[in-house]
Amino acid sequence: MTLFAYRLVVVLFLFISQVYGSCYFDLLKSSSSNNSSGNQIIDKYCEYFGKKYAINTNWTSPFPDCLHCQCADYGLECCGFGIQAGPNIPPAGCEVVLGICEVQFVRTDDSSQACNDSGPVNPKRLQKKFIMRRKNSTIIHKKKSGFILN
Repeated sequence: MTLFAYRLVVVLFLFISQVYGSCYFDLLKSSSSNNSSGNQIIDKYCEYFGKKYAINTNWTSPFPDCLHCQCADYGLECCGFGIQAGPNIPPAGCEVVLGICEVQFVRTDDSSQACNDSGPVNPKRLQKKFIMRRKNSTIIHKKKSGFILN
């Protein structure tokens, strides 16, 4: 391949890795209460992992969820990004860096080197791999030395 073709593949890969995927939707929740005049007030909101969000709010959940969420007048919409945008199949001899939402591939024989031969990976961005599991809506990161509860 020519140098132009390699650059084109890298640019396309970077563009594709930022695509949203795995979206889900939920209906608005509502609760009613009475004001000081005795009139009933119906409060509409979105609920995400037990937390209430007002209509017209946006938020991003960090790794491992990696979701952009929006509470709109039609309900809750959350879409995965980066590592949660869909399948991330690394090239031969490479593996996906876990612990961050951004998709990064590093060499399996030297995790400080990026797979695209662009040089060392930024050490602040490179994190240890975690084994994850959900337990009662809490993410538990299991490391060799113990557990970290978030």
